[in-house]
Amino acid sequence: MVIFILQTMDYYEINLTLSPLSDEISEIVVAEFADLGCDSFTNTDTGLNAYIAQNIFDENKIKDAVENLKNITKINCFAKHIKSQNWNEIWESNFEPVVINEKCTIRAPFHNNLPKTEYEIVIMPKMSFGTGHHATTYLVAEALLNMDVANLQILDIGCGTGILAILAAMKNAAHIDAADIDEWAYSNAIENVCENNVEKKVNVILGDINQINKKSYDLILANINRNVLLSDMRRYANLLKNEGKLIISGIFADDIPIIETEANKHNLVKIEEKNRDKWARIQFVKFEC
Repeated sequence: MVIFILQTMDYYEINLTLSPLSDEISEIVVAEFADLGCDSFTNTDTGLNAYIAQNIFDENKIKDAVENLKNITKINCFAKHIKSQNWNEIWESNFEPVVINEKCTIRAPFHNNLPKTEYEIVIMPKMSFGTGHHATTYLVAEALLNMDVANLQILDIGCGTGILAILAAMKNAAHIDAADIDEWAYSNAIENVCENNVEKKVNVILGDINQINKKSYDLILANINRNVLLSDMRRYANLLKNEGKLIISGIFADDIPIIETEANKHNLVKIEEKNRDKWARIQFVKFEC
């Protein structure tokens, strides 16, 4: 994850070591520190680095945030002062484009002279996850590239920056509803949808599965986390047409059995799975009794 910084000023870097470490825990930590004024975050092998402008840095508030998070993870932190730098140049130099199966390039607006692929998606990641670097985004995008989605009605739940919805639109899907509960992700997805000229096909929604009513889909993409997937499986099944497909990610490979067991309760049958690093993708098809 990377987040864009506009300012050129002195900052504090807050190094956060988390144990256990997961995407879900990272999202909670980011939300807590964003409320303090941190406007940039980068992943590390052991947790996160958070960045906050010197003029709003408050050591006591940082300590309070750490205490609030101790009920979900063991957390240690230390802060160091960083002199004024050109943050845009630093961010750009560390954000690499992503190429998926030589078919799709995901890049930022400042990337130039890249090899041509069939699909090219321009993403400006801000306060949201989903640059294509994460294994789960890669896995679902890969599945889309291998599918014929022309003329399909699609739901992308937990859309993040909108990569998957944009790719589906580029592959001639009829319509995509793309939803996320995070306001930054919602705003960023709208920006990216417009940047890629697919706003006529993609409807970005602020909210979760409960905001999706009285519709039916040929394909649902759910790249979220295990607990949400288990909780909302019935809703996914209800929103799918008969023989519609559900592609799930955001889970570890070890989670596949429990996800499959829950899916089977709702007439969803596994037809494919694939792992990348420790992460997994599962594809189901709905068969009504």
